[in-house]
Amino acid sequence: MIPFRAQLDEYCRWAKEERGFTTATVNQSRWHIKSFLCWYGTFNRALADLQPSDVDTYLTHRSDGGWCRTTISRVATILRMFFRYAKELVS
Repeated sequence: MIPFRAQLDEYCRWAKEERGFTTATVNQSRWHIKSFLCWYGTFNRALADLQPSDVDTYLTHRSDGGWCRTTISRVATILRMFFRYAKELVS
């Protein structure tokens, strides 16, 4: 089960149909966002309660797991886009 799956699916639809991202880009984004959401979901908190420190903790965890700075930067950009989109949904 993927926490916040509806938001992830809607974001991916928007990225492909509204923003014109390629299928490969959307699939890569989906994988990284899904990974973050599964990690964040273990805390049993609402997506609206997400704090910047949560993202920092996740990226540090992944860095400790072997991700290089380039990957961390790419994932941070992907997550930032997702959060901006999600923020518009609740505004």
